[in-house]
Amino acid sequence: GGADNGDEIGDEDDDSSGDDDGTNPVNGKRQRRREKNRASAQQSRQRKKCHLETLETRVAQLERDKLALQTRVDTLVHEGRTLRARAGPEALAAAGFSADEPATNASGSPTGSDERGEDLLEQLARTAQTLRGEGS
Repeated sequence: GGADNGDEIGDEDDDSSGDDDGTNPVNGKRQRRREKNRASAQQSRQRKKCHLETLETRVAQLERDKLALQTRVDTLVHEGRTLRARAGPEALAAAGFSADEPATNASGSPTGSDERGEDLLEQLARTAQTLRGEGS
């Protein structure tokens, strides 16, 4: 069994007649194997296509979610700035942060974009408590 003829069959070159009319039992077996292989390959391509479409749909949804979350973060940042400007330096100092310091996490290090919204909400809650006179 030598040359690769691209039909993905094994090394069964024991058929010396060379005709594929299906009358020879070996040729009939080979032909059925080729047809089965073609059907299997087509099914595999179809599964791959469906999987790719599913992934593309998921990517589009995640991009929409990311945009919505970024919009929410931008809104919270704007609200935080507005509250800081409204509260004044004394209220901010009483809440534990200054008007011009960046948002920090619980350990005091600057927050990344993933933590920023949550930390801003916590700071806004502390500022609101201070402004209402409920501060610690």
